[in-house]
Amino acid sequence: MNGLANIAISVGDPNGIGPEIALKSAERLALGNRARPLIVGSRIVVDFYASALGIRTAWQDLSELSKRRRKNLEIDCVHVDCFHSTDFSPGVCSAASGRACIRYLEAAVRLQQIGTARATVAAPHNETAIRAAGIEFSGYPSYLQKMLGDESEVFLLLVSDKTRVCHVTLHLSLREALERVTKSRVEACLIVADEAIRKMGVEAPRLGVAGLNPHASEGGLFGSEESNIIVPAIERARDRGIDVVGPLGADMLFSTREEFDVIIVMFHDQGHAPMKALYGRNTIALSVGAGLTFASVGHGSAPDIAGDLTADPVPLYRACCGVLGVDI
Repeated sequence: MNGLANIAISVGDPNGIGPEIALKSAERLALGNRARPLIVGSRIVVDFYASALGIRTAWQDLSELSKRRRKNLEIDCVHVDCFHSTDFSPGVCSAASGRACIRYLEAAVRLQQIGTARATVAAPHNETAIRAAGIEFSGYPSYLQKMLGDESEVFLLLVSDKTRVCHVTLHLSLREALERVTKSRVEACLIVADEAIRKMGVEAPRLGVAGLNPHASEGGLFGSEESNIIVPAIERARDRGIDVVGPLGADMLFSTREEFDVIIVMFHDQGHAPMKALYGRNTIALSVGAGLTFASVGHGSAPDIAGDLTADPVPLYRACCGVLGVDI
């Protein structure tokens, strides 16, 4: 196992199912000899679930990690000192758990930035908890962009075995999302999606673009956003050599999804609703455009079953395998 690439797994909201599924996924990665996982979270939380699940852990000093030969079935962990025993209450949404979730995320990303980890996978967050902590947050992609301070745009790319969907806007009210659908942002999403799909091994990606309005406005009958915003963005992308079709009605795009390597949607539910209806929780949520290898899952922190030890780790495990390029 020594020498295999590390993958940093942030445990997400500590009062949700994240710590449980992070440990279950890490154990499965180690047992399958697929990676050397590195759990990032608070010791009080990780130790609770490790004990309950019978998973052996080893808390590490990062400066010594590269020199250490891991013992069989022992999962390396890195402590982030931001969450205490009085805050730990599975199923409870709190400012403390929201703040800790973000601190874990930042620590895991830093591990990738310094080369300790090859990829970062984050267990699910709870947006209500994060907002309660006073942290501006609208999903992992936007927070990554803010954290990295890069001028490039970061977008969410949902990936299943058969369909990929990239979102122009994400966790915003519909009114706010409409304001964020601009020519420059649509064009940036097309460019980033094309680059991401090429990195996945598709030499000449074909992009299908959804309209904003029903039937992609039906030639202007239901709005002007397609002609004023989306079409100019598509034309600029085509000038770059990107193969783009649209704008088309989202229902038409998803009914003919096999014709496209990625579908571009304008707002959250336009992409999430059909993907979850078609593939359930078995989608990988990639953040693309950040210059990092980062993924999460297409489901929430499930506080209703937190602490029950019944959470299914498969979606998070799939995300880990996906970013590492190993078989599931």
